[in-house]
Amino acid sequence: MHYAGIDGADRMGVSENAAEPQRKSLAEPTVAVKNTVDEGLVPWAVAHEALGFVTWIWNPDAATLEWSADLSPQLGLPTGTFAHTFTAFVQHLHPDDREPSVRRLRACLKGDLPRYRAEERVIWPDGSVHWLVTYGRGSYGPDGRALHLAGVVRDITEHQRAIEERLASEHRFRQVIEHAPLAMGISRDQTIVYVN
Repeated sequence: MHYAGIDGADRMGVSENAAEPQRKSLAEPTVAVKNTVDEGLVPWAVAHEALGFVTWIWNPDAATLEWSADLSPQLGLPTGTFAHTFTAFVQHLHPDDREPSVRRLRACLKGDLPRYRAEERVIWPDGSVHWLVTYGRGSYGPDGRALHLAGVVRDITEHQRAIEERLASEHRFRQVIEHAPLAMGISRDQTIVYVN
């Protein structure tokens, strides 16, 4: 089985077997965005809103892509302006994260990677870098072809910034200790763990 062109053009199509039906383009899927927050107190709608995540389900054969909410805010875009296609998503990724994202999708479609988790940087229109975590998994037919892919996208920018700040603080502390003009040490439970 062959999923061709899941790159910049974002197409699935040409199979190795000419008798196999050609998949439709993901660049032109039937997209449905459901604002689950407006559905009141449905438990999963409350979870989506409280935890700040967006879910999606994609049927490659039917070229349908359904989103639980609008991903635009997580990409720094005005509400309702994101096209909700994989091509559009990849265009917002940091250049170093684009190819790995495409490879993951390709591997998931083929069943080589039935589940994945990735932390990806997105570039907002103002040039700032933000982080998203994406989880996804596929369900497969007897021939190994992906019947559906489902996933979750969540903004983890604050978490990533906290990690970066902690690492920078640790680096500064280590620099102070290592360059101190007198001997210094750190112990934990009467065990010396570091000496300059």
